[in-house]
Amino acid sequence: MDDFLFWLLCLAMGIGWYKHVRELQLKSAEQENQIRILKNQQNDLSSDLLENSDLLDALFSSMEEAVLRVDDQGRVLAANKLAQHLFNINPSLPLPQPLLIFFRNADWQQAFETALSNLPEGSPLSDMKLSNTILAPRLVPLEHGQALILCVDISERVAMEAKSKNLYTNLAHDLKTPLTSISGYARSLKIFGDDAEFRAEAATTIVQAADRVQQMIESLLTLESFANDQQQYQCEVQPTLMHVLEDMESMLEGVQVQVEWQCDASIVVSMDCLELERVLRNVIENAGYHAKRMQHLRMRFSLDQEGLCVIHIADDGEGVRDDALKHLTERFYRVSRERSMQEGHGLGLAIVKELVEARGGKVMLAHHRPQGLEVILHLPIIQVNSMASVAGDGDA
Repeated sequence: MDDFLFWLLCLAMGIGWYKHVRELQLKSAEQENQIRILKNQQNDLSSDLLENSDLLDALFSSMEEAVLRVDDQGRVLAANKLAQHLFNINPSLPLPQPLLIFFRNADWQQAFETALSNLPEGSPLSDMKLSNTILAPRLVPLEHGQALILCVDISERVAMEAKSKNLYTNLAHDLKTPLTSISGYARSLKIFGDDAEFRAEAATTIVQAADRVQQMIESLLTLESFANDQQQYQCEVQPTLMHVLEDMESMLEGVQVQVEWQCDASIVVSMDCLELERVLRNVIENAGYHAKRMQHLRMRFSLDQEGLCVIHIADDGEGVRDDALKHLTERFYRVSRERSMQEGHGLGLAIVKELVEARGGKVMLAHHRPQGLEVILHLPIIQVNSMASVAGDGDA
């Protein structure tokens, strides 16, 4: 009986052990199956990620903005062509590589790492100042611990903002002098108004100062008005020049003016006649106002091989320094001593440059030998008529 119970107990224990081992085997097989499923899913995810990454990179390559794809460690995984150009990324360089290799700025890098730590929240980053470009980047989250850096080129906007700030600063500075004169003499008239000589002096000064303010405002309005004017105009050069010289005869008294036509033609340029008058008048006035001891003014007209009317206007004054030459067409720029017989508003040649360029031409400045300044205008031509045909039409 005891032996029977013993073997019965052993059989029960054997059955229990077998069932336990079997359960372990089933669980192990199930775990192995789950591991295989996870591996397959991982492979599928990796394949999808690679495929999606390739699709993303192909899409970003067609974008006009610079685009970088980075991981959560701040490494560059891919870059479109514009980004490669701006950040000097060699296409043959194996990626990923730390962004710090391509853009070295400690403060920006620290802010970038903070932004990465806040993913998947997207966030703007501070501007990236490269050699000749300023970028406004934004971090955009992707899946699987990746993100995009979308970079918009704001170089032109920054330059325009700086130009606008400089314009208003210079304008405020230049308005201060005539307004101070007007205010000072107006206040003095309250005290010395009974003095006829002083009244005459005050009236002359106030009128001159007011005229100067008006000239500056009109010049600025001129710059703004033609900047957005896309209309097509035409003007015959020769009669326009003759009209300008007649109007400026008193200013050019004592100056020998030489006009030379190196083309047997009546040139019609792509510019409104009032605009062409303004250009010619400003160049001549600039020479008359600022060229010390100017005795000769030479104007030469020709056609170049590119189909442009080329106008050379040269004075024989003292000229300007080399370092000042490139700045003469900037708004409010003045050469302090060399060319300052009379005080100008610093907008004359700026108007010339911006107006000519708005009509598709260009302006060049050069030293006139043996001395003086030469302004060279290149104007697009609408048509060229022979002198004979023009004369014949006029007689008709």
